[in-house]
Amino acid sequence: MTNVRERSRGSRHPLAAVFAAAALLGGIVPGVTTAASPASAGPPTDVSVAMRDAPERYVVLTVRNPVLPAPVRAASTPRGYDGARAYRVGAAARRMAAAIARDHHLTPAAEWPIEVLGVHCLVFRLADDADRDTELAALAHDRRVEAVQPLAEFATLASGRDDPYRRLQSNLDALDVAAAQSVTRGRGVRVAIVDTAVDAKHPDLDGTRLEVRDVVGAAPVVAELHGTQVAGLIGAVPGNGIGIAGIAPDAELLALRACWSRAGAGAAVCNSFTLARALALAIDARADVVNLSIGGPPDPLLGRLVRAARDRGAIVVGAVPPDDSPDAFPARVPGVIAVRASGAGHGRADDVAAPGVDVLTLAPGGGYDFASGSSMSAAEVSGVIALLLGARPHLRSADVLAALQASALQPAGTVAGLAPVNACRALVAIGAKTSCPSAPRVADSSGK
Repeated sequence: MTNVRERSRGSRHPLAAVFAAAALLGGIVPGVTTAASPASAGPPTDVSVAMRDAPERYVVLTVRNPVLPAPVRAASTPRGYDGARAYRVGAAARRMAAAIARDHHLTPAAEWPIEVLGVHCLVFRLADDADRDTELAALAHDRRVEAVQPLAEFATLASGRDDPYRRLQSNLDALDVAAAQSVTRGRGVRVAIVDTAVDAKHPDLDGTRLEVRDVVGAAPVVAELHGTQVAGLIGAVPGNGIGIAGIAPDAELLALRACWSRAGAGAAVCNSFTLARALALAIDARADVVNLSIGGPPDPLLGRLVRAARDRGAIVVGAVPPDDSPDAFPARVPGVIAVRASGAGHGRADDVAAPGVDVLTLAPGGGYDFASGSSMSAAEVSGVIALLLGARPHLRSADVLAALQASALQPAGTVAGLAPVNACRALVAIGAKTSCPSAPRVADSSGK
């Protein structure tokens, strides 16, 4: 299901062409199932209830699916007249997948070709009597398998708070957003939000350039809390007489639903396959910033896609999980800008921080609420990065990280990552602004 709203400026990236091409790919349209045999039309592409509820019974593997050069026609480009070339699953990859499934007694569950890696990605259900570790080891030694891993599960990193309107948007003061917005509001920057479904009809997003796409495929899709919270922090419309102001309200938001709310649970979850689909779409859409307000175990496939995104110039932002696992995805993938809540714990040397306690943001159904957690901190930093790229479009990830770290005024003798980044001082660090007002007072993790 795709919901597209375009209410403002023209885009420098041909998203319509990207998604038009995506609709042509076998196994990319969520909600559409195909035959169960990978030797014919391929397994279902929907992320089934069984896959979401019992991820431990599934494995993700890839087979080689080389990117073939497109035929060149008169007056055309290598990507065709419309700038979008369909990347399809080759017959050899389909035959190989079918043979692997037969030989290892696997049941096809979902598939998707990933152009940026030159592979075809498949999810298989293990036989009922199979041990997953044993099967993973056997598949890893199968020369036809390019890579294999468990279907990992990830969770959003936020917690709600019921205190009404407590210090309304004090986070913007701590980040010095008003001074930064005198220079830039993120115009021309595309931010991909890989999360749960965003409330595209929220009145405080009316006037933004917002594209919404579901890669989970479980219909019907309704607006969900976490994705709406993240989108509001980055792009809520200021000066409209209602609600709140976003950090980068002129940025283009690409909301990719790769996670879903779990009944009876406060958090939402995602898995390796849905996140891979969303990351590949973000790369194809040439997102400048990719926000991942999630946390989970190390994941080889997702790590490769993050590296591919960075190689193509995207800046990837990840939330640091509460346990600060040394190999957590995405925060501890090399090159990812890792964000923790300011004042919470002892940050690592390369971490940055932003407010993460009682942050006012949007809620589905046109509402507002306070939220806490490094999910919110990561979204805020993604918004600040959009401001920096709005002023200096060609900044690389290392330049952005250096500017963010330089902007945070650390108390003497403490480790970097405890104080929040300062959007205005970060602009000074990249030469887009000459001076900033005095640094705002930094609240500790209790809000005092």
